[in-house]
Amino acid sequence: MKETRRKENEKGRYTLIFLAAPNDESAEIEFTYNWDGIILEKDPETLVICI
Repeated sequence: MKETRRKENEKGRYTLIFLAAPNDESAEIEFTYNWDGIILEKDPETLVICI
């Protein structure tokens, strides 16, 4: 896996990081890093995995 893009949102205090296989960037995995470590809302269409 390699990082394909990254978006920081200072107002929302989070960073989105997108990873994909080196030869296929069409299928990405999105990771959200909450700067404060807090999940503010739950979206039923979002799968949250805590590590």
